[in-house]
Amino acid sequence: DALSEQYLPRFAGDALPITPTGLALALADKLDTIVGIFAIGQKPSGTKDPYALRRLALGVLRIVLERAIDIDLPAMIHGALDLIEADLATLRESAVASGKATTPLPSRATVEGEVYDYLLERLRAYSLESNPSITTEMFDAVLDRRPASPVDFAARLQALSEFVTQPSAAALAGANKRIANILKKAGDTVATTLDAALLDSSEERALADDLGRITPLVEGHARRRDYAAALATGAELKPAVDAFFDKVMVMAEDPRIRANRLCLLASLRALFLTVADLSRLPG
Repeated sequence: DALSEQYLPRFAGDALPITPTGLALALADKLDTIVGIFAIGQKPSGTKDPYALRRLALGVLRIVLERAIDIDLPAMIHGALDLIEADLATLRESAVASGKATTPLPSRATVEGEVYDYLLERLRAYSLESNPSITTEMFDAVLDRRPASPVDFAARLQALSEFVTQPSAAALAGANKRIANILKKAGDTVATTLDAALLDSSEERALADDLGRITPLVEGHARRRDYAAALATGAELKPAVDAFFDKVMVMAEDPRIRANRLCLLASLRALFLTVADLSRLPG
């Protein structure tokens, strides 16, 4: 049974492996092929896919998502490369011995990054096709965090698709865009530690207090992968965020106060990045 399941799914909509051994074989076989082809510099380009890597990649994703297998994808790609290292060494030695000019094989780091990105782009197509409420912006917001597990990625994406229907979502997305732009322009002038003594307005003190109270709650939800609760809890900051931007001049003349306010905004942005980059959403 496992030997026959090794090749599943063979096409879109095909059955998935059922037995534990069949699941392991199917994943190993597909990842070995994908990683091996990328490692010898023959990755798909444009519409050309002579080794059917798109089908294999979708098979990997269907298996882990539909069977809820919580794998560490970068670790598995790394392991697959380990297993073909001897073959790659033989290829290099053969090229040197032949004396022919050949294109150098890509580095391990390049292969690992490219295979992860390739699989995640297949996940994009799978997600958008299977759930009409998912948008490209939502997917990019989660992709920014580069989750190791496709199951974890899907959980973040589902929570985000539900969150964007809430009244506060657009405003928080807009605030995150504004914060991202401010921090980008500020460069390295952001303080590394918030100094409560430099919070000289009631609005920034209120935001700092709320942030201190809510941060451990959001982080706790995220550790349990309850991303819907993490986003809902983070949304409680909206009144304090709105008041801050209404009343506080972030780029104050005093460099210490300016750096401290930027630190406060950096902490706020880091909190929302726990789940996804909300600045990528419309708002």
